[in-house]
Amino acid sequence: MRKKLRNVGGLTLVEMLCAVAILVLLCLMMNTGMQMAVRSYDRLTAESETKLLLGSLSDALIDKLRYAVVTESGSWSIGEVRLEDGRIVVMEKSASGTGTVKQLLPDGAYGTDRWEYQVKGVQLAGSELPLAKYDDGKFIVHFKIVWTKDESVSAQTPKDGLVIHCLNPMRSEEP
Repeated sequence: MRKKLRNVGGLTLVEMLCAVAILVLLCLMMNTGMQMAVRSYDRLTAESETKLLLGSLSDALIDKLRYAVVTESGSWSIGEVRLEDGRIVVMEKSASGTGTVKQLLPDGAYGTDRWEYQVKGVQLAGSELPLAKYDDGKFIVHFKIVWTKDESVSAQTPKDGLVIHCLNPMRSEEP
């Protein structure tokens, strides 16, 4: 009977603990690799969407400012273009003289529940430029799109600004 009990094969406690330790190490390595892959995917997606938002805002501003009527004093008939809560808005005046603030792009363009973007002014020589200024028949626009989760992901207009030629240059003001 004793011979039979000695010959019974199986795993010892040490062997079992070694197998569990190896399995835990493999799981940790796989978890770390997956986290790196998810971070990389998030960053690449944010960069792509940031550039897409920059292009969409540029196109919307070009459409808005290209057809603006500019008076001799330099004011524009479409109203004031400015930043408000990280969004580009246009203050439009109605025929009755009241002004309404309209977003240039809807909220969905600035991100979803997972992604959130903000438009920021560009800093030059320590002072913030206005979003758009009129100069000799053209608008020069500076802005920057920033992913709010990670400020290092951003896209911006060229250093010289986005130049939009106005199709309705200087008209005399009506009395």
